[in-house]
Amino acid sequence: MIEKIITKATTDNYYSGGGGNLANMTVLCIDNEASILLGMKQLLEGWGCKVITALNVSQSLEYLADADLQPSVILADYHLDQGETGITAIARIRQVYQHQIPAICITADRTEEVAKVVTLEDALLLNKPLKPAALRATLSRLK
Repeated sequence: MIEKIITKATTDNYYSGGGGNLANMTVLCIDNEASILLGMKQLLEGWGCKVITALNVSQSLEYLADADLQPSVILADYHLDQGETGITAIARIRQVYQHQIPAICITADRTEEVAKVVTLEDALLLNKPLKPAALRATLSRLK
């Protein structure tokens, strides 16, 4: 099913035509589910983005260093493993790069507490289920 959604989102004229040029935007995706990372990578690369995927913040920093890249934007799932959250990952990456890298936190958790934490870290919030059009529009605004 995810392959069908990705194929539609990357080939449909609505998604690939308008909504801002994302070519060469370097996107760091952090999620504790490998299948989600694969889907995000395919979707974002279909829009022309350079994509680095990682399961946690340590892996993110390792992969970015190996590729000698700084992300243009961070996409992080809110609930990661071992007590880590997308917000702690965003904060750590910003700290390492000493730059307020634009960030989007993705979550199914619609509580006020999560919304407040995301806002305090100066990140944007997108709720699951994530719609490709909403993600593309948000990334376009950040470019």
